[in-house]
Amino acid sequence: MTERIGTYMEEKGTTFYRGGNLKEIKKLENGRLLVTFVDGEGNDYKEPEEFDSVLAAIGRTMETVWLNLDKAGVKTNKKGEIIINKEDGSNVSNIFAIGDIGEGVPELTPVAIMSGKLLSKRLFGGSK
Repeated sequence: MTERIGTYMEEKGTTFYRGGNLKEIKKLENGRLLVTFVDGEGNDYKEPEEFDSVLAAIGRTMETVWLNLDKAGVKTNKKGEIIINKEDGSNVSNIFAIGDIGEGVPELTPVAIMSGKLLSKRLFGGSK
């Protein structure tokens, strides 16, 4: 599906640059954006280019460090995901990981929503 969307966007004039990273974006006096790219090694990837707008798909990382989970004894993996059992429980009995913060859980909002609903039912009962 993402390929089909990408193809459609390219046909409508969107330019995609793959294999490089943004180094810098400067707003010019004319309101356009001057973008400088680098490769994975930090070397210039291509000549700087002007754009009207820029969308960067940069991925994401788990932001669990600031939670000080280690002080509570919660185990995480190298990515920061909480290691969970099949019922979203961590290794600490009263601490749960809802959604894609749990190790091996797909990074999808509907999965996180369902995970929260199921945990609520397990903890508090009810049919809704």
